[in-house]
Amino acid sequence: TEGGTFASHRPLTPGPRPDGGVTIRLTGVQVHPQLGAHKTGNYLPYRLAAREAAPAFEGWLLDAHGQVVDGSRTSPLLELDGQLIVPAGGLPSVTRAAFLRGTPHVTRPVHAAELARVTRAWVCGSGVGVVPVARLEGLSGAYPARDLGVQWSDTTDPALVWPGG
Repeated sequence: TEGGTFASHRPLTPGPRPDGGVTIRLTGVQVHPQLGAHKTGNYLPYRLAAREAAPAFEGWLLDAHGQVVDGSRTSPLLELDGQLIVPAGGLPSVTRAAFLRGTPHVTRPVHAAELARVTRAWVCGSGVGVVPVARLEGLSGAYPARDLGVQWSDTTDPALVWPGG
């Protein structure tokens, strides 16, 4: 501004740790085909997905081909057919990368229909760490909702745990 630069900060207050895991809702919101790989300029789809997913903890977004690409505020990590999968197409996640360092995983497209076979899932983000998914909602076909095995990561790394928990 004319008077200089103003900056402020405050402690993150995420609330109580969701020990039983969180609910995720697959939304019908799509990332922009050109802006989807960029953090800036693509804010609206993420806000719309969060609103569509409420009251769930998180909403997952799709691309134009029906593939899961990202979360409205975190990044998904899936266990599918015994393998850790990072859905291709979303924003890179520093928290997810730190969690997966040294752990075998595959980055590939994941069609929404494959979510019916997911055995475990997590959401990863700098504001929450790595949080297990207890329930997937918004799936189509024979699986309108799916309960998953909840497993918190066995780590004390402050970047990977629920803040204050």
